[in-house]
Amino acid sequence: MKKFMSLVVVMLFAGCAFSGSMNVFRTDLNEDMVSAIRIGEGTEALKARLGEPYQRIRFEFLRATAWDYRYKDLFGYWTDISYMIDEDGRVREVIRNRIGGGKDDK
Repeated sequence: MKKFMSLVVVMLFAGCAFSGSMNVFRTDLNEDMVSAIRIGEGTEALKARLGEPYQRIRFEFLRATAWDYRYKDLFGYWTDISYMIDEDGRVREVIRNRIGGGKDDK
């Protein structure tokens, strides 16, 4: 649990530090698409379904890299979804975080 909470805190700080110079809000992604990615799938399948992530963050202490995407969830909220990729190039965990306080926030 401590590792998970540490990861969440680090990802929140990383998100705040992101410059936002590129459009990371993907209107072409939806809940069905991001939910179709399963634990154990490889990065090639992830890229084929969702394209390139807007950022990749390496977590040495977890021996994993987060691949981050943004999409609108079923309720219309912008959401960050991070696929944690292990050293074998496979999805080992998925973390979601709603962005902002409302549906129209960007």
